Amino acid sequence: NRDSDGDGVPDAVELQEGTDPNDPNSYLDSDGDGVPDYVEGQDGTNPNDPASYKDTDGDKVPDYVEGQDGTDPTDPASYKDTDGDKVPDYVETKLDGTNPGDPASYKDTDGGGAPDYVETVLYPNLGLPAGNPNDPSDDQRDSDGGGVSDYDELKLGTDPSDPTDDSPDSDGDGVPDSVEQAQGTDPNDPTSYKDSDG
Repeated sequence: NRDSDGDGVPDAVELQEGTDPNDPNSYLDSDGDGVPDYVEGQDGTNPNDPASYKDTDGDKVPDYVEGQDGTDPTDPASYKDTDGDKVPDYVETKLDGTNPGDPASYKDTDGGGAPDYVETVLYPNLGLPAGNPNDPSDDQRDSDGGGVSDYDELKLGTDPSDPTDDSPDSDGDGVPDSVEQAQGTDPNDPTSYKDSDG
């Protein structure tokens, strides 16, 4: 069962299907979900249904795609996210039709600032209450009361349920990164901060 291109489909199967056994992006994928029909057959999912694929951690990214991306299919917070908007590249390209390379391009039905994916999938996967993608009033929710919204904390890499780490201070100037970002100063430059009285 040699698999020259490492796409999970044996060379013999690729030759039968008419795909290139030396190209990891060439395989039969009837439903266009990014998972080869052969792999879906092995997983017991339906290769003709784009919503049917193995997703162990419930992050809406197929285990197969996570394996190809080098992320952990058992960790719902581990997925490829090129632009850092906390929406997986897979969800942006295959489900939402947004640009995974643009942090301002994500599906936000209510226009409140937090992506639908974050409200409905990521929050519950992290043990936070789900948001309502049709209600903008909960997009700026601050679960730990630390002064930074849950979504902003996720983007900063802090814990939305821990008020003691709401925002790092990357440059050590005593002003949290989130405050510097809000004030338009550089959170990586210790000489850049707002000082109204000089």
